[in-house]
Amino acid sequence: MAIRIGLDGLLRIYQAETMVASHTMKDRQEGWSTLAEHRSDMWRNTLPQVEQRALAVYEEVL
Repeated sequence: MAIRIGLDGLLRIYQAETMVASHTMKDRQEGWSTLAEHRSDMWRNTLPQVEQRALAVYEEVL
C-alpha cells in the first residue's frame, strides 16, 4: 500500500501501482470525517463476536 497526497488536494491510495481509493482532503480545522460504508463490513463481522452484557454488571464493580 502507498498513500500519495497530491497538490490537487486529493489523497490517493495505491495497491502496487493500481489506485484503489481517493479522497478529497479537508482543511485541518474541519476535523475528521468518516464514511459509514467504509466500516459497515467491519462492524457487521465484529459485532456478533463481541460479548454483550447489561450495564448493571459494571455498576456492581463500583
